[in-house]
Amino acid sequence: MSAKTLEDLAKKLNISRRTISRVLKNDNNVAGRTRERILRHLDREKYFPNIHAASLASKKINVIGLIFPRDTFLNTDFFAIDTIKGVAKVANENNYQIMIFTQNKFDGEQCLRMYKSRLVDGLILVAISKDDTEKLEELKRSKVPIALLFAYSDRADSFGCDNKRGGYIATKHLIDSGRKRIAFLHGHENWFDAEERLKGYKQALAEAGIQFKPDYVERGYFKYEDAEIATKKMLGLADPPDAVFAANDRMAIGAIRAVKSSGKKVPEDVAVVGFDNIPICELFDPPITTVEQPVADIAYAAGQDLINSAYSPHKKSLLRYFEPKLIKRKSA
Repeated sequence: MSAKTLEDLAKKLNISRRTISRVLKNDNNVAGRTRERILRHLDREKYFPNIHAASLASKKINVIGLIFPRDTFLNTDFFAIDTIKGVAKVANENNYQIMIFTQNKFDGEQCLRMYKSRLVDGLILVAISKDDTEKLEELKRSKVPIALLFAYSDRADSFGCDNKRGGYIATKHLIDSGRKRIAFLHGHENWFDAEERLKGYKQALAEAGIQFKPDYVERGYFKYEDAEIATKKMLGLADPPDAVFAANDRMAIGAIRAVKSSGKKVPEDVAVVGFDNIPICELFDPPITTVEQPVADIAYAAGQDLINSAYSPHKKSLLRYFEPKLIKRKSA
């Protein structure tokens, strides 16, 4: 249905174009009798409505754009799935749809084009880096509704786990179990959550009077293979670690592989703690102790905020942290 046809239909039924647009988008905010009258007429006249044209007429299309860094989307499967589940749930409850995009590097101009061309009503930006948050100013000036997910900036509403707390409780658990030489498997450079987990790790060491050793920090880039290589390197030190805290569960799996291939046992010789609590943690040998973050709940909150901000933008940016939880299993 073109915008012109939509206008003709509104005149014919003596119903506002906005109301018809709501019915076409399955918006519940239309009286039952009015909805039935419009739908009966569409069925009788064999109309095949152009939803996008109807949306343009109402200046709202009920679509959330969910943008992932391509590497994050491809290499953190359960994280990406749970993120999509959370946003999809709140979108469904509010008669929205979601469109998923990936970018090799954050592209603010592309994001602006998506909004200006009426492809989306707003954007959720997932796991952008510290450097990328500096590029949000133009989107803010252009009044593009955005929410940050697992990234943080005073330029946009931001949602994530209290990662510093998560890093702290993971490391403290290892310390409380008698470990003194605790290594940390880092993620990508400038990635907020891994940096915060490192801060929590350092805090727990300092409180226990354990000296921080740079040789005990290696990047595993959130991947099995890289984490395995990094762990083998640390196990080859003159004074090797007796525990590893990995900034995600994939890296924890890589660490366990490295420990086993070196002829040592987990947790007897080297304890391992991960982060995220992906499903395979329970099935791995040994089952992995990890820090759980409620990814789907955090994504749901970001989606709800974006939908709300499309109607009434916040004057001051919101920062909301969700509490992590230690899940104890046999790896530590």
